[in-house]
Amino acid sequence: MSTDLPKKYADESLIVVPYKAVNELLPGVGVWPVSEPLLRLISTPSTMRRADAELTTEVTQLIAYYVVLHCGRILTHRRTRRQPEKRLTAVKAAGLSGHLTVSDLPALTTLDLFHESSASGYANRELTEEISVQVLPKHPIKLSCCVWEPVDDFGKQHLGLVYVVPADEKIKVLEPGLIADAAFQSIPDIRAAYSEFTSWSRLLLESKYFLDILSSEV
Repeated sequence: MSTDLPKKYADESLIVVPYKAVNELLPGVGVWPVSEPLLRLISTPSTMRRADAELTTEVTQLIAYYVVLHCGRILTHRRTRRQPEKRLTAVKAAGLSGHLTVSDLPALTTLDLFHESSASGYANRELTEEISVQVLPKHPIKLSCCVWEPVDDFGKQHLGLVYVVPADEKIKVLEPGLIADAAFQSIPDIRAAYSEFTSWSRLLLESKYFLDILSSEV
């Protein structure tokens, strides 16, 4: 394993949990409910410099994964060459993702990354760094499930904590240098272009459990 992260990313202080503990709690590749033991694990994480975390499979990095939903359609996008995770360059995704860092710890330990905001109903550091979107406060935003794919070192290093974000159709990309082609797409349209999408996107949209979560938000 190696890392060629730019310094500003390499020095980030990420929150991590032991890989062995995650692997014991989750049955394998797939989309899973967030059990009480898993909640306890992710609410008491450790911290590690990102460049160091990228060099080991002893710990798993916690990734917030936001599925932005409007009238049954999902906000999709591509990551450009400027983003730090080169494996994700030019690949489409059905969610906006980002590493959780030390600054997220106070919110994470309450098991809710979102807090009330007069501007939008909810606000979140990672999501609002990338897009501006008017969320629908009648739908509480909460940790819905997790996505886990420990088939290689990269998969073992990342656990996706999935949040469904019901939103208005109007969006503004705040990091156009990192995010391209943002648009709401129907699930059938996404499935028709599966080969263009990340494996996490495919796992989520092939999961009846996750699709039931989406349908309850429409």
